[in-house]
Amino acid sequence: MPDLGVERVEVTLRRLVADEIGDYLRRCSDEGRRPPDEADQRQMARAIVRRELDVRARTALRLGEPQISEVEEDEITESVLAAAFSGRLTGHWPDTDVISEFAEEEPA
Repeated sequence: MPDLGVERVEVTLRRLVADEIGDYLRRCSDEGRRPPDEADQRQMARAIVRRELDVRARTALRLGEPQISEVEEDEITESVLAAAFSGRLTGHWPDTDVISEFAEEEPA
């Protein structure tokens, strides 16, 4: 049976990654900038997850709460990235192919 605390962290991180990357892609579109490719988006997602896990670890340490193990952190990271790039979270993101085509179009 999965640890509900870890499961809750994973759900929260999935939403955060979808929101932050989705917001960034929308700003790129609105500003007429080329969106990052999938490799860059993966790197962004990994950095978001790492940042949030680090904040959670420092907070848990300060409050004397249980820490998430390194193995659990790795599992959470891989699960969030898998969800983000399997299409389960990308529904929150603008269509990057459409954005890419838009960014490559020459002005009339």
